[in-house]
Amino acid sequence: MIEVLSCGTIMADILAVALDKIAEPGEVVYLEREIKTRIGGHPINVGIDLIKMGADPQKIGIIAALGKGMFGNYTKKIISEYKIQTFFQEIENTDTGKNIILELEGEDRRFHIDPGANWYLDPKFVKKKIRELSPKFFCVRPGYCGIDLYLKEIFKEVKNQNSFLFLDIMKPHPKRPKNFVFPVLNFVDAIHCNEREAMIITSKPNPEKAVKELLRQGVKTIFLTKGKKGAELITDNFQITQPGFKVKTIDATGCGDAFCAGVIHKLIEYDECKDIRNLSKEKLNELLTYAQATGASASTGIGCTEEVSKAKINKILQKQRRKKK
Repeated sequence: MIEVLSCGTIMADILAVALDKIAEPGEVVYLEREIKTRIGGHPINVGIDLIKMGADPQKIGIIAALGKGMFGNYTKKIISEYKIQTFFQEIENTDTGKNIILELEGEDRRFHIDPGANWYLDPKFVKKKIRELSPKFFCVRPGYCGIDLYLKEIFKEVKNQNSFLFLDIMKPHPKRPKNFVFPVLNFVDAIHCNEREAMIITSKPNPEKAVKELLRQGVKTIFLTKGKKGAELITDNFQITQPGFKVKTIDATGCGDAFCAGVIHKLIEYDECKDIRNLSKEKLNELLTYAQATGASASTGIGCTEEVSKAKINKILQKQRRKKK
């Protein structure tokens, strides 16, 4: 039985982090740190993070599209090591999506995305797998893949299976309307985004107005992450605000996906797959704290999932508790 089914884009991440500078035109810059290649993308990151927190790989599933080139083979090899249940479409005559990530020391990351095979993820294939697998949790990030314009029929299928629908949003591809998720927000049980993403999706000038617009569109629960400033859990009736965790950040790539995995991990522990608002304030605080710690753990190494583990998360939580005393 699949407990968590995650869907969206898969990427081969090529990472150059902690750079002193980015080369000028025609200039050669020799790097102190090694350029790394990692697999990434929301469904893979969430699945691997959950397994690293102790989930049974047989209960974690991934739906995505891969190309038949070098990066597709690399992705399948890495995923096979985690024994995650995979439901891949292999797309002819194109390669797996790629993301070149450049990160100057002390600055946020610069993403350069080639969607590749993600454009061709078939919504009929996704709906069929949802129907067959009937997961407790369906976690998805659209934005530059083939299901973007078919979310309503996919989300209806998710709700027909009584699955918890967790939507992670991002700045969409220029070929997609900024607010392309608006017509389906009433299906969503929880949404995750950072402040910038919330403002882009809603075309609002600040995070506060963006959050109000998301609630107005029918979102039940919002997880708003704010980087080092912390995170918020927001519903129509209440708001929980927490400060961030202080860790030595190496690479922030994948922190949002790790945060989502932390939320799902706690909901499985609480046996709550219907409505987050049913939980007590104590559990909601604990859930948000755990999700933040999971996101923070991802930032302490290069790549999306390398440093996520039960031990690392607990160490971060213990350190935070000692500071509060």
